[in-house]
Amino acid sequence: MKLKKTVVALRGKAINTRYGKGIPFVGADEGGTSAQLGIGILFPENEIKGFVWGMLAPRNLIQSWRAMKILEQVDSYSNDTILCPCWYAAKTDIHSSDKHYLDKLAGQFKSVWKFKRVRKEALNSAPAAKELQSMLRTLRKRKVEVSAWELEKEIRKGNIKTSPLIEKTKKEQKERIKSLEELERKQKRRRSIRNKLKKSAVEKLTIFGKIKAFFKNL
Repeated sequence: MKLKKTVVALRGKAINTRYGKGIPFVGADEGGTSAQLGIGILFPENEIKGFVWGMLAPRNLIQSWRAMKILEQVDSYSNDTILCPCWYAAKTDIHSSDKHYLDKLAGQFKSVWKFKRVRKEALNSAPAAKELQSMLRTLRKRKVEVSAWELEKEIRKGNIKTSPLIEKTKKEQKERIKSLEELERKQKRRRSIRNKLKKSAVEKLTIFGKIKAFFKNL
């Protein structure tokens, strides 16, 4: 699959695949508000350019980085269907309905023990400050918004440190939410006015009908 519009925020360590050398990366399928942020893999030595898998929401940057670190350690990369399991495996509080992804991904490792070790290491790690700032700048340049909630959560846990760019990301997200809430309130008011006008029109028609019936019966 050609990745002409793909946003590569950070490249990882090369791995061996049946397509040749593969380079895991953190990125999105495209730029803009409809971008899906996640992980992918590039094949520079193969006519297959690469694959990318991501989520429109939540756009968790730290989780995507951890997913890339898990992908770097797989012993058997069969096809792009393991990108999704890598992303879910990089989630600390994985839902019971998503745990089947862990079983699928474990099959790409030499042993379940190794998979558990790699996953634990990934979950206990976080990108270095320079890596994080570089990813944020690249994604901002391509207008790919990331989850400020996730960044704030990782800061509270002590996994990453805040920065002017992270604070700006948090502020922008709050402003977007405030704007959406205001829009929702306006739409609610418009619906209320329309309902009142509709009710008034029905009442007028009812009164008109009664008057008409009255004169008809005279």
